[in-house]
Amino acid sequence: MSVASQSPASHPMPSAAQQARLDHVFRHHLRDDPTNAATHALRRYMESYRLAAAVEAESRP
Repeated sequence: MSVASQSPASHPMPSAAQQARLDHVFRHHLRDDPTNAATHALRRYMESYRLAAAVEAESRP
């Protein structure tokens, strides 16, 4: 899947706590810096991974 085919609406936002942890992990990189596409892609991947893990944890009995 290419970056162009991904729409921003399909990417849910992490909670404030998750966002704070990601901000700490990526503290040396600006969140919306267009010149650092690789770090932005990695951050989006980590957001998706953590959101999926949170949803899975909520669905467990």
